[in-house]
Parts: sequence; C-alpha cells; structure tokens
Amino acid sequence: MVFREQFWALSEAIGYQMTGVFYAIEGDLAAQVQTLIPDIAAPYFASVYMFGYALVVIAPLVLYLFADSLRHLKTVLLAYTINYAVATVLYTLVIARGPRIASSSTQGIIQEFFPYFTLLTGQVNSPRNVFPSLHTSLAVTVLVVAVLTRNEFPRWLSLTTVLTTSIVVSTVYLGIHWFIDLAAGVCLAVASVWLAHQLNGRAGSQRQDETISTATE
Repeated sequence: MVFREQFWALSEAIGYQMTGVFYAIEGDLAAQVQTLIPDIAAPYFASVYMFGYALVVIAPLVLYLFADSLRHLKTVLLAYTINYAVATVLYTLVIARGPRIASSSTQGIIQEFFPYFTLLTGQVNSPRNVFPSLHTSLAVTVLVVAVLTRNEFPRWLSLTTVLTTSIVVSTVYLGIHWFIDLAAGVCLAVASVWLAHQLNGRAGSQRQDETISTATE
C-alpha cells in the first residue's frame, strides 16, 4: 500500500498528463466500437476480460512444463518480466485515463457485470495507468510464443488466437483502453518475446559452451 502511494506520487511529480492528447487523437472511437457490437456480447467480453485473460496468462506456465525442454517456459517468464518492467516505467511517465473516464460518450460496461471491478483493480493498479494495455501486451506475448511453439502445441495456438483477439477487443469495447494503448501493448509484446528469446538463447549457448569446455578438460 505504501509502495503504491509512493509510486503514484512519483508519477505525479515526473509524469506527463496524456489523457487529453489521446482523446484529441482518437475522439470517441471506443464509443463507436460499443455501438457496433451488439449488447448481447457484453457479458462475453466482460468475462473474457476478467477470466479469459487469467487463463491465457497462467496456462502457458503449466503447458510448457510438458514441452520437450523448458526453453519455452523460460521465454514466457522472461517476456512477462520484461513486459512488467517496461510497463512500470511507462505507467510512471505517462498519466492517462481510459475512454470510460475521459469521455461521457463511452460507457463503463464492465461495472455493470462486475461492480467491484474498480475496487479490486484499485488495490494493485490505478485507472490512470492505461498506457500501454498490459492485458494486450501479455495476451499477445502468449500468442506470439504460441505461434513459435505451434508444431508442439497446435491446439493451444487455436485457443490462444481466439482468446487473445477477444481480450484485445474487450479492452476497447469495455471502455478501459484507447487504441493507442493497444498498439503500444502489441509492440511491447513483440519486443518482449524477441528480447526474451535472445536472452534465453544466449544463456543456453553459454551453458553448452561450459559443458563442452568441462568435458574436454
């Protein structure tokens, strides 16, 4: 609790207020998305945002235990760490609230189905921390790794594609994020997987070199 308040204080001191900038760029695009999607889909997107996201993020940690090696699991864990590290820096520097707060035209749909949503998320996050969308970055991270492991786990790729697409759409449809947040989240995801893959591969090469060196002594 103390750390969270100190973090927010630091953000207020050095961060940039970007809500108005994002609204000037996008306007009421989120509200338009809400009008395009039938109301009957609201429970689905609210549920996938809350529970589908948790499944997508947690499942790989179990699934890749059954891979031929732990390389995929290590890549996911490294990518998650990079995502959170970069997002924390950006949350400090960029102060922005989502469409449901910044625009009266955008509905806060998720509160209709999960009225304690704001209370729960407020314990670990702030409604002013929307850039980038961590839901998008972590879900796309899982999808990118699923593409890389599609030969071993083809069904997981199919499931992840559906869930990740739904999660990304839900962040805008529910009025939580701007499209700018989504774009930043996708870029962060791709960069995180690439960097994690490089670090993982480099560590594996070093261990292999050490093994060969030991064997020849």
